[in-house]
Amino acid sequence: MPADRRSGKQSRSVFDKQNDTTLESVADAIFNDKAMIDKADRNRVFTRAFALHEIEVDQRIQVRLSGIDEETVEKYVQILLNGGHFDKPIIVYRDEETGKRYLADGFHRYEATRRALECREANQEIAPLIGEDRPGGYEGAFEYAEEANLKHGRPLAKKDKHGIFLRRIQRGHHWEQLSNRLIAAELGVDEGTIRKWREPFTAENSAVSEGEKEAESKKRIGKDGREIEIKGIQKEGKRRQRKKAEEKAQVMQHLSVAELLGLITNHIIAALRQGDLTWDELLRAAKRGSGQDIAPSLFNSVLRDMVRAGLIAPRACYAL
Repeated sequence: MPADRRSGKQSRSVFDKQNDTTLESVADAIFNDKAMIDKADRNRVFTRAFALHEIEVDQRIQVRLSGIDEETVEKYVQILLNGGHFDKPIIVYRDEETGKRYLADGFHRYEATRRALECREANQEIAPLIGEDRPGGYEGAFEYAEEANLKHGRPLAKKDKHGIFLRRIQRGHHWEQLSNRLIAAELGVDEGTIRKWREPFTAENSAVSEGEKEAESKKRIGKDGREIEIKGIQKEGKRRQRKKAEEKAQVMQHLSVAELLGLITNHIIAALRQGDLTWDELLRAAKRGSGQDIAPSLFNSVLRDMVRAGLIAPRACYAL
């Protein structure tokens, strides 16, 4: 074999060996990175059996203002006492710092298990309560409880829907940016109901705005007793408005790609609940709801994923 070919073979062998060493080093670095392992462990989602004392039942998370339905609980109790079990796991969100696990979905199943354990016969076995253990703590459980009750389970009473609306608006949920029509679609009520529910918040904001206008039309006296020019007050008001807008933009910028795509998907579904819409109408609804200038290519990608997932039917008007 010619020397140059032998040297070429040798060079490739050395390169392969160096490459293998590099890959091994990277693998070792990953598996030895405690911070990365800890982060992965914190984000784990797994299903297991729960003892009742492990679960925090916080009534503030419960969406239904009337609490649990006694008839449903008693039916579940009889199922358990007769050797049955629940096919669907409850949903629990864990707080990594405190170790607490908050019940987000499955209040009736939890209560039925508790009662069945209390009234069972001696040595009678009751099926364990199986739950999905997720990261997110109290906030995660709070948010999930709303979504779960909106999308499945027993129909919500109007007062429960009003409760969800108040909870979300008061804590600065993205529903603040949605139109009455889109929120009505999410809750399954008419647009006039949302307009009525929103009136107290609108009136409050209007009162603040009128107060600011009145303040700008007069001169102010500072703490030192000196008169402050109106122009200075107006300038400060505009500065605060700019700061608020910048803070909102900063929050939106920190959304992960998955969170942004999920947000766009939710707005598309909410818009389609109102009836057939064109591609342009859907895009406008998604932009308005998310507060983002969504590129058409990204929007089409979301639509294609929704069609593949069976969330929407393929339509020519979607420009797919």
